[in-house]
Amino acid sequence: MRYDAVDDKAAGITTWGKLSQWFEKAGYQKVFDNTGLSHINQHDVGIFNDYVRNGYWVVTCLEDWFSNQWNEMRKFIILISCVLLTSCAIKARVLPDGPFLKDAKVSQPYEDVIIVGWAISNSVNVKIYPADSGLSWAPSDYEGPVLPVTAKDYGRIRIFGTPKETGDIRVTIAGAIHGTMLQSGSEFKKTYTVKVGS
Repeated sequence: MRYDAVDDKAAGITTWGKLSQWFEKAGYQKVFDNTGLSHINQHDVGIFNDYVRNGYWVVTCLEDWFSNQWNEMRKFIILISCVLLTSCAIKARVLPDGPFLKDAKVSQPYEDVIIVGWAISNSVNVKIYPADSGLSWAPSDYEGPVLPVTAKDYGRIRIFGTPKETGDIRVTIAGAIHGTMLQSGSEFKKTYTVKVGS
């Protein structure tokens, strides 16, 4: 997070590629990308607005071109602010998409991961039915160093164990995610099926 000089003309201290990596690491998925060296126009603002209306987060890099074009761009900045404020709560994204986790086989070790970005650790609850299926759940270990060292990553829930018999196992995950200064957090609940074969 550095740049060469205070009057540097780069698009920001952090490049859009690095920002994208941070969000993806936190559990977000990129669904639209128009990054480049050109500037946005009214059509692009309309596209962003459509994504916000459908519950997506819109992240944009602002550069010093805006400060030089303030009088011309004032209406666009007000419009962008209104677009960002139209979505009142963050919609939790629980991955994988769809109603199924990986298939399993009887008497063979199984593991899969459910990802919920920004999950509040003490809110996450997982129910596995039938209870004696042979599967359990636990939060993942963090990939990098954190304090305290015993902290667990409730944004990545491991489903693991050895299934005891064929059939379907249901895994329901519920909880809440953190909000931001502009948007409140929200609750989530999703049920997956693990198909166990012989």
